Order: sequence, then structure tokens, then C-alpha cells
Amino acid sequence: MAVVVWLFAGGGHSELKLPLFLERHFPCRFERKMPVRPRSPLPGPAGERRPLPKSGMGHTGKSLQNALPGRLQASLDHESPPALILVVDDLDCHDREEAEQALQKAVRLVPGAGDLPLVIAFAVPEIESWLLADWDHTFGKHTKFRASSEQMRHHLSETGKVHFAQPETFSVYDPEKDSCQEKLSEMIEEAYRDSHDRGHFSKADDTSALLTMLDPHRVSGKCPQFRLFWSDLRRHCIPLPVLFRRDDDLP
Repeated sequence: MAVVVWLFAGGGHSELKLPLFLERHFPCRFERKMPVRPRSPLPGPAGERRPLPKSGMGHTGKSLQNALPGRLQASLDHESPPALILVVDDLDCHDREEAEQALQKAVRLVPGAGDLPLVIAFAVPEIESWLLADWDHTFGKHTKFRASSEQMRHHLSETGKVHFAQPETFSVYDPEKDSCQEKLSEMIEEAYRDSHDRGHFSKADDTSALLTMLDPHRVSGKCPQFRLFWSDLRRHCIPLPVLFRRDDDLP
């Protein structure tokens, strides 16, 4: 029987495929508890539509810290406890130690969760930094981006703010925004617009699709915080053998 991991990820649609990415590299079963797609509204009286139930989408940072205990408690009330709780969030240039302590507290205060193994991981500053670290096998291979990937890379390099060898060094904390001064995902979108006369980069759809193409070994070589996360996860889930795919097998 596979080891069950409950995944609580900050953000929205771009994190929906995290379980698929993780299950390509570990034999564990990753059950996504957050984010959760909102259910379709039910028909109401006289043809009216009832409002959508409260969604588990879009929580990150303090919002994730506040929403996580309730969803974790609801899961523990109705399911057997998992072998591991995994929390993944964008750091968004916040202090890592403070953010980790806040998430630990949010989990440990839930009755029944105090003794469960816990791994907290941060994408620094955003999950798109992982895509930059393995550019050749994400943007460089995906059918939507590969024709313009070199122009996009040049555009991002020319800003002087994006460093492909060290993606986690992007931007600094802005107290007025309570986040990074710039958004890496927005800079990628700008680079795509600059190199392509139609369409746009979608954090919701494109980040989600590109995430499944990542080679964690390449990302680990350029992103120390990702390497820490991957090492922590390996202690609980034995990694699957590396399966090398031909380039023409990639989407």
C-alpha cells in the first residue's frame, strides 16, 4: 500500500498539478487538500443559481496559515491520518524562518496533528523559479513556448533581475506590498508578450502544465531551497528510479 501524503499548497490553479509532478518521482500517493477547486453552483429556486461554496483556492502566506487548520481538522475528522503532511507555498520574499514557524504552529495546534510527520517547503520566491532552473526542459520543450523560448530567455536576462543560474535570488521584500517588489510570473508573461504577437503566459494554465515537465535534479542544482525540500521529502518517500525520456516524448 502506498504511503499517503496530504498536500496543502498555497496559491491556486498553478499548484493543482503538484501531486502529478510529485507522483512521477515518488511512489507515495499525494492527496491534494489545498488548493481545492470550487464546486459548481447548484440550481436554486425559480432558476436562480446558488452562490459558489467557499473555495480552497488562492490561499498563500498568512491566508494559507489561517485556512490550513480548518481544512486539516476537517480531513482528520473524516479520514485516517496520513503518513506525512506536506505544506508547499511561495515565499514571496518573506522571511523563511518566520513563515515556517507560522505554518508549523498552524499545523501543530490542530488536535490529532501534533505528532504527524511534517515537511514545509517554500518556492523561492515563486514556483516559477523552478521552471527557470530547468528552462531547457520546460519552456524550451513545451510546444507553446519552444519557438520563442530563446527570445524569452534573452528578454528576461536583459532586465538584470532574472538570474537563470540562481533563480531564487529574484527580487527583494517590499513592505508596502507585503511581497516581492516584482512578480516573477508577471515578468515571464511580459517576456512572452515581447516575443510573441498572440496569446499570453497564464500562471494558472501554463505554470501548471510546465511544472509536470521539471527534472528535480536540475532544479536542485540551482535552487538551494528546492534541494532542501526534495531532501526532506526523500526521507519519507523512497524516490522512483530516474526514467530518461526522449525529447520527442515531451509535450
